[in-house]
Amino acid sequence: MDSQVLSLGEVFKSKREELNLSVKEVESATSIRGAYIEAIETGSGAEMISLVYLQGFMRQYAIFLGLDVTELENQFKDSFSQEVNQEPPKEFAYGLGSIEMRQGTLSNSIWKSNNIVMTAAFIAVFAAAFLLIKLLGIF
Repeated sequence: MDSQVLSLGEVFKSKREELNLSVKEVESATSIRGAYIEAIETGSGAEMISLVYLQGFMRQYAIFLGLDVTELENQFKDSFSQEVNQEPPKEFAYGLGSIEMRQGTLSNSIWKSNNIVMTAAFIAVFAAAFLLIKLLGIF
């Protein structure tokens, strides 16, 4: 645990206690989960959620508590300006319920043939209904 993050968490916790607010009240007012609020206050937020979300939650929490965000950012630069060094995934794997499908997969060919069969069935039913109406002289 970073001592700077822990001391930033102590700033949040002391201000919350000074305002006589419970974690549940802060959660209701800010829509930040209580577990995340407690993680921010203990300095273990980076273990629970992405750094980007953590930084956003800390800003939102500071604004709610009436703390000066720019002063906190200057005082605890490392906590607010850490960069995420993650490489984006090379290929997105589509799951069930996705709109797009990868090219050349079995499900892709079944999807296309299913559309062709349904279209042909619709045309056949429509043609049969049209011929039946003509034979009965309704149309």
